[in-house]
Amino acid sequence: MAGVQLTSLRHGIAARAKARHAKRKAEREAAAKKAAEEATIKPCSFTIVSGLPRSGTSLMMQMLRAAGMDLMHDGKREADEDNLEGYWEWEEIKSLKKNPRLIEQADGKVIKVISALLPQLPPRHHYRLIFMKRPVEEVVDSQWKMIERRGQNPVSEKQHLIQTQQTHAEQTLAQLRQCKNVDLIEIDYPEMVANPGSQLDALKTFLGETAPKPEKLTQAIRPDLHRNKAS
Repeated sequence: MAGVQLTSLRHGIAARAKARHAKRKAEREAAAKKAAEEATIKPCSFTIVSGLPRSGTSLMMQMLRAAGMDLMHDGKREADEDNLEGYWEWEEIKSLKKNPRLIEQADGKVIKVISALLPQLPPRHHYRLIFMKRPVEEVVDSQWKMIERRGQNPVSEKQHLIQTQQTHAEQTLAQLRQCKNVDLIEIDYPEMVANPGSQLDALKTFLGETAPKPEKLTQAIRPDLHRNKAS
């Protein structure tokens, strides 16, 4: 009986080892296939507007549009009480993880990408990235009021959201500052609305010739829409 049990144990160990080997082999083959596919991708260039939700990304999209830049958007998310001038989003970008090549459709255009999706951007391309910064307390207050207006319940306590999003924003910016394929500018949303001068000078320099009409950037700025201000 002991001999039978020992033989069974050995067979089990061998089977598990074989399964692990097969799994590692499949992972190596998948990685090699992905690398081969990426090697065939023609590098593209994009202007990305990013930040936490409710951090001023829609305003920046409106500003770049006023400056003559071509936006990648589908109009599916219409203007509403929370964003009177529209969202300027491209719904398909949310599928970037499943289909990283879809971004090639927007070569040379401006895309709005929330900060949580930035790690999914294919590394083969070059990104000119505008990151909108806003006090996290303002961001969460704005998100909170949007949720309430829709009759929904928050999924977490407000203070927890503030801490979580603050950490996320800091970690995201730290990573972006190290990316060799990312040219980064950080724009302070409240400062840009209240005193556009210095922020816009830096933005114009950053955009360079990609913005045909940089003098029109200010046309989209409406201080009255800076609601939920930090006290």
